[in-house]
Amino acid sequence: MRTHTLALALILLTSGAATAAAQPPGPPAPASTPPAGVDTVDEQALPSLRDWRPLGFVAPPDRASAPGTSAAVLAPAERRGRGLTVEVGLGVALITSSAGADLSSSGINLAIGGWIGARTALTVRVAGGRAVTGDGQQLSVVVPAVQHFVTPRVFLAGGVGLGQAQANQAVDPDFGLGLDARAGYLVRDRPGYTLAIELEGSATVVAGGGGMLGAQLGWQLR
Repeated sequence: MRTHTLALALILLTSGAATAAAQPPGPPAPASTPPAGVDTVDEQALPSLRDWRPLGFVAPPDRASAPGTSAAVLAPAERRGRGLTVEVGLGVALITSSAGADLSSSGINLAIGGWIGARTALTVRVAGGRAVTGDGQQLSVVVPAVQHFVTPRVFLAGGVGLGQAQANQAVDPDFGLGLDARAGYLVRDRPGYTLAIELEGSATVVAGGGGMLGAQLGWQLR
């Protein structure tokens, strides 16, 4: 009796497994849907914490994206001239010619022009002097000149043009090539103007020659 019962149970178990294997797979379970009235959120559209930035934050450049490069370092802006420039200078000088050497007033030296760069100006300059001792010899030049600041306070300038020299009041002046060179140091630097101590040398290439070396205080509009 026991043997028949075990045999019957084995037959039923075997037939049930065969029936389950023969049945085709059913359709996939439907995706779960949220209840009505509940909003859904696309998790892929949410920013990650790594991408979060506070309001107004500007991210620094990614140096790793450009290997071998570094962020540009901006030099402090220098206040130099632009547009129109005018120079006025006054001082004393030593004037020499074939007649000798005399102390001279450098007169009022003038220049007018414009800034062609952050540190460079192009002007037309009139410079000269008349002796206050001796026979009244005089020298003057009219030159197109270039002025360039080699540092924020030190400049060099020079030009070549027309020169005039007169040994004394009893003779006519001679005209020829004129040369002018200056070096200056700013003692006052303001947004609209500068004051500088200048050393200036002028010369004329004429019969008898002539030259002048002096110091002056120069004012410049910039």
